[in-house]
Amino acid sequence: MEFTPEDVKKLADLARLELSEDEVIKFQKELKAILGYVSKLQELRAETQQPEMAVGPSLELRADTVEQFTEQAQLVAAAPKQVSHMVEVPGVFSAQRDE
Repeated sequence: MEFTPEDVKKLADLARLELSEDEVIKFQKELKAILGYVSKLQELRAETQQPEMAVGPSLELRADTVEQFTEQAQLVAAAPKQVSHMVEVPGVFSAQRDE
């Protein structure tokens, strides 16, 4: 698709941009280059390519296990940190307000 100066002016108007005549010519060339690149991307046959799962060496993932906790004590015991009969979590606020 070829962009005319009128097309660029219309796009600029829709975007509420004021362009000089030099900028209109500049953006006309840039839009042509962008659309040329997009058309090359559309030529790729993406359906034949396999997506990459990770960059670098493959990682061994741990298996998730589902456990049922019926007692509060079991749940607290499974937590990384406990205080008394509660689960300890990192603080939300970095500093207390002085009152």
